[in-house]
Amino acid sequence: LEFRRVLFRSGFSFNSTSMHGSYTKYESNHNHRYRGGTLKFDEASFAATSRIPHVADLRFNTHYKKGKNELGRNKNYNYDVNASREFGVWAKLQVGRNQSVYDTKFNQETVYDHNYYSKYTTDYAQLDIPIPHDLGKLTLGHDMIHYKTLNYKNNYNMMRFGYTFPTWHRLTPYVSWGFRYHGQGGNDFSTGLAY
Repeated sequence: LEFRRVLFRSGFSFNSTSMHGSYTKYESNHNHRYRGGTLKFDEASFAATSRIPHVADLRFNTHYKKGKNELGRNKNYNYDVNASREFGVWAKLQVGRNQSVYDTKFNQETVYDHNYYSKYTTDYAQLDIPIPHDLGKLTLGHDMIHYKTLNYKNNYNMMRFGYTFPTWHRLTPYVSWGFRYHGQGGNDFSTGLAY
């Protein structure tokens, strides 16, 4: 059982700039189906886009959520900031940062209830190069990864190389390879099918 109340929701657009955001409070678990009693939540989000002519398209978005009950509290947030520029039909360059945090703290730790914290940050740059005659797209990228928990920390840099195949019947396969050249070494391989 859940009760939701939207306290704020607004947005505006002017020329090439737009912003919108919202703030909501709500409660859950009124029937006490789960232990800890009523869960009280606060949730907020904000997004903005703009364009600097002949320089870059800018984007920022963030989301925050906090919940608490008799056992403790949990909060998480994430944000992504990005600047991109297209060079005609030949290439698109993007740079940015995204970060996500997950933080749980109990009033009293037990065998089943443990405090938890993680923070994952990526600073990235990516160049997409379409291949003439609709033969797909090459992607070159660089990531700087920072990962932290209560008991562990890991930082590494990675070069990324990818190829996106031409779309066929609305299906777009892709493959990528990432090489970690600083910090924790290794290789990341991935493949997928977009529809």
